[in-house]
Amino acid sequence: MIIFLDYDRKVCVTSVLARIEENEGQVRDDLSDGCYETFDPDFLKWVWDFPVKYRPEILDVLNSSKKKVIILKDRVEADNYL
Repeated sequence: MIIFLDYDRKVCVTSVLARIEENEGQVRDDLSDGCYETFDPDFLKWVWDFPVKYRPEILDVLNSSKKKVIILKDRVEADNYL
């Protein structure tokens, strides 16, 4: 089974910025030791560009997959699925 979180880019960018604001300079539990949360403009651009540059190819791969594919469009759908 493949689960693809296909969230709106504004939601993703807002989430990145909120995480940075909350955790800047700290190591989050989900980061490797010594990997501090910092503002990274290249990563923010990657998140913003994702729907146009990478999403179409991912959807093509998912459409040709023989595995069950679940696409969740927002956090409500993800919470309901879980």
